[in-house]
Amino acid sequence: MRPIILISCYHVKDNELQGKRVRGVKGQDMEMCTWDYIDAVQHAGGIPLLVPNLDTETELSEPLDAADGILFSGGEDVDPAEYGEAAAVENLLISNKRDAFELRLATRAIKSDIPVLGICRGMQLLNIAAGGTLYQDIYEQSDISLLHNNHGRDRHEVIHRVRLDAASSLYELYCKEELGVNSYHHQAVKELSDMYVPAAYSEDGLLEAFEMPDRSFFVAVQWHPEMMFRRQAEQGAIFEAFINASKAYKAGR
Repeated sequence: MRPIILISCYHVKDNELQGKRVRGVKGQDMEMCTWDYIDAVQHAGGIPLLVPNLDTETELSEPLDAADGILFSGGEDVDPAEYGEAAAVENLLISNKRDAFELRLATRAIKSDIPVLGICRGMQLLNIAAGGTLYQDIYEQSDISLLHNNHGRDRHEVIHRVRLDAASSLYELYCKEELGVNSYHHQAVKELSDMYVPAAYSEDGLLEAFEMPDRSFFVAVQWHPEMMFRRQAEQGAIFEAFINASKAYKAGR
């Protein structure tokens, strides 16, 4: 039996779709997920199960009980109020509904042994759920020197490199010290939760990946391997490891 992987979704409000809507009708909000996540999970041997932004802890319990792994996907910004800050920049795009749901899901995931993969926003969300903080905008609040946004380029294109920590599972996975990655973010981890350990940094010093020690698989990355693996085959390794850990979790339940 293939493992079931929960994938978190965007919650897109009707007013964000006006003038751009190609599906549904006026007045409808939508739950969305980009195909790349689904493709990567299927290709690695998992069954993707898109989970909408449910309103209550009770509604969350049954899909979580069915899951063998959780993928926290990318997307909009997390509200700074969730890590004790007021908004300090003007370019924030926030979904409080998504924040509330994913923080509940992350809290449950952190306390369990279920395999977890966080990507981009997913990495940031997992850090906040464990008590960490973010740069609200890396271009205004940090000393970066690299471009961290692929917009305008092919999504599989390498935009900068990251250095993998020799003690990390990512280093074991890729068998190399450096990895070329894409990049689609203006926020990043600032203070890393003490529950996690760093796994990779960009050349200009931003944290690009972290892991939770003593878990079969709990990895978060700032880049988007799901956009790259069809053209950059090595990027599929993280999904293969995630799905293998999910298979073992399923077998051991």
